Amino acid sequence: MRPTNQNHHKSQASASAIVCIVDDDVSMAESTRYLISSFGFQAKAFTSAQEFLSSSIVDDAQCLILDVRMPGMDGLELQHYLVQADKRISIVFVTAHADDREERKAREAGAVDFLRKPFSEEALFNAIKAALNRSQRLPGNDDLASERISDPNPRDTNKDNRI
Repeated sequence: MRPTNQNHHKSQASASAIVCIVDDDVSMAESTRYLISSFGFQAKAFTSAQEFLSSSIVDDAQCLILDVRMPGMDGLELQHYLVQADKRISIVFVTAHADDREERKAREAGAVDFLRKPFSEEALFNAIKAALNRSQRLPGNDDLASERISDPNPRDTNKDNRI
């Protein structure tokens, strides 16, 4: 999938921000990685919670785009693990199968946003921006304060650009 407005967000994103995607659907994980890269962020895709946790990037990631329902450790279990391990990663959940209980549980545990598939490029960009701004305010992340994500220019809000 190729975003129609891929250069529009680049000047507004912090190239040093690392955004990870965890989704068991390989094509969804890769298309989301491509889209996030087109926004100007560093993006890395994983197809399981275990793959993400065993990677060397866990401590560097500032935002996690996380599917709710996955085999093995699901998204809510990964969120719980990260909170218990004191990992300071802002989480945006994405799902095609969520119910209100799952959304409430994710938000109560600190999720920044909860997007239902298909979601627009704009919704994903705004969720990532909010997540990065939140991660910069978390204790222990003072070194990121100078890299706040800003959005000085209005963007195209074409809702047809869905992934």
